[in-house]
Amino acid sequence: MNDNRITRLLCVLLWLWIVCGIAAAQPQAAPPFTLPEQAEAGALALALTDAVRNTDAAPPLPDVQATEVWAALTVMTAGAPADVVWATAADAQAVMEAWTRILPTIPDTAGVRVDVAYGPVRERLAAPEFRTSRSGDAWGLAFDPITFGIALPAEIEARQLFDANGIMDRERWIDYATERGFDADGLAEALTFSPLNVYRFQTVTAVQRPGEPAALLESSRLYAESLTPAILRDSARAAGDYLARSVRPDGQFDYLYDAGTGDLSQDYNMLRHAGTMYAMIELERESPDPVRRAAIGRALRYALAHVGPCVAPVSRAEAACLIEDDEIKLGGQGLLLLALTEYAEVTGDAQYMPEMRALAEWIAGAQSADGTFVHIVDARSGQVRDFESSYYPGEAAFGLLRLYLLDPDPRWLETAQRAVGAIIAANADTADDDLPHDHWLLYALSVLHEIDPDAVDRDYVRRLAWVITQAQHRVRVPDSWIGGYFSPPASTPTAIRSEGLCAVLPILAGEDALIAADVRDVVLAGVAFQLQTQITADDTIYLADPARALGGFADELYGYDIRIDTVQHNLSALLCAVNALAGE
Repeated sequence: MNDNRITRLLCVLLWLWIVCGIAAAQPQAAPPFTLPEQAEAGALALALTDAVRNTDAAPPLPDVQATEVWAALTVMTAGAPADVVWATAADAQAVMEAWTRILPTIPDTAGVRVDVAYGPVRERLAAPEFRTSRSGDAWGLAFDPITFGIALPAEIEARQLFDANGIMDRERWIDYATERGFDADGLAEALTFSPLNVYRFQTVTAVQRPGEPAALLESSRLYAESLTPAILRDSARAAGDYLARSVRPDGQFDYLYDAGTGDLSQDYNMLRHAGTMYAMIELERESPDPVRRAAIGRALRYALAHVGPCVAPVSRAEAACLIEDDEIKLGGQGLLLLALTEYAEVTGDAQYMPEMRALAEWIAGAQSADGTFVHIVDARSGQVRDFESSYYPGEAAFGLLRLYLLDPDPRWLETAQRAVGAIIAANADTADDDLPHDHWLLYALSVLHEIDPDAVDRDYVRRLAWVITQAQHRVRVPDSWIGGYFSPPASTPTAIRSEGLCAVLPILAGEDALIAADVRDVVLAGVAFQLQTQITADDTIYLADPARALGGFADELYGYDIRIDTVQHNLSALLCAVNALAGE
């Protein structure tokens, strides 16, 4: 066989491999069965829920025009992992018969949830990734045969059975099948073959909570016009409770908790530790709590144990520094100073004033004549690192201005004013699309306005506020994106913008009531988006440790990774939004 014939044969084989691979990944024809239509699924979910709770007096179950019914019964006990029992049967009555064994074991104090599947689509997933084209937040998945396993959309998300790219996690699926009583050995064997036949489906859900009638579960999405101070305060307290639970006996936080897997990250960041303390102390001002106060005390002691003597990099003055991994960060100095000032104001305890002044001494001594700062210094050698953060100067200025309110040393005010002036000057020729959305600068400007209204560059406040409002998703996006920032929108970027805009509302109100009203609406729309990312009781039922995750904020709309600074920024935004709603 000559080289040309070999080449042509290889090309044909490659073409066949590509075509077959593409075909294997595409949705196939309708499944060889029918499930109830969406409306039928809703009526059936309600009827099954009533029947579960009233086995003797429930009305007859409705007939459906389907050859199969897939239904999941979830038993919800407060603070405990949910029990999920699937029934795949020919009709509604057969579903109830499949559940007969467990019905007498359901406590009266437990809630029940029934999910009925509809709209199945067949897919053939090709190895090695077994990637699916459908997002787990809306679609459940059943293997073919179903005896290998079937999972609700919420279970897929909570257990992270597919990753963000739609790639199947085989080990987690096998663990899930084992836990739910499916044929895990059969599934493990099936996962060695390709393509893999599966069915995607959607669900209608009915819920019956103790003391309440059964009802179809509607979207819990709140919009800006539905927010009230009570809703925001409850959400803030839940976030604060999550943070308090996350403070270990030694004062360190559980920095990043994956509520889906139960894993804790080994990473840490003292700058974010300091910022999180600040938000917790803010909440103490609004809603004091002895458990939270004790957790704050532990976290403060942990932070102060990382403070040591140092020399300011420009002035060479003796000072004190927050040191982590042999680094001194301008932002860490500013946020620890901020947390200590908030603690002194809220508690009336000024015992940390020497530490505050020493931290401020380093900040002042890290500033050059033009108002710019050294950002990171090697703690041992004193060498300046080649790194700059757009947030550090605002954090430092905010901390200094808050200290000035407690300790009116002109140096603190002058250093902060030079810092603010340098930030604004550096952005004078920056295009709007490139203007940093610096919420810490807006915080600093809000305090500067409190100290000296004439010292505030109102034009820059208006400009930055306008730029941020224009970046918010408000129209022509999925409903769940409204109020958020970035594509897809995320919780932390939205929260920091809500914080910054909310902080300067008093400045804007004094300039133009219409502008202030529009910015207030943007803040509330942002907070309404943020609330979708808070882990509530309904979100925790499929988690291994529901009580631990409750109240935390994930950064993604359908994620379960909870990092302390994400909770921090959401908490601060909620507290400010309470005042915005009250018109303060």
